[in-house]
Amino acid sequence: MRRRLNRGAKVGFFKNRQRIGDQKRLAEVTGYSESHISNVLNYRRRIPQSLANAMYRMTYRRLRNSELAY
Repeated sequence: MRRRLNRGAKVGFFKNRQRIGDQKRLAEVTGYSESHISNVLNYRRRIPQSLANAMYRMTYRRLRNSELAY
């Protein structure tokens, strides 16, 4: 049985895998401004479903930042 992630879980998933330039790329893909995306990531605004899905699709194949060897 497959379980779906809710919007908040998708944002948390994205934050663990976020790289430099991801906010700008999300803004271009979704049509939201970079400041709105920043506010969503800092939980100052509600999370639109389309933005949560775009965040998840962008990062679901990446390793977590804690798993990367610097």
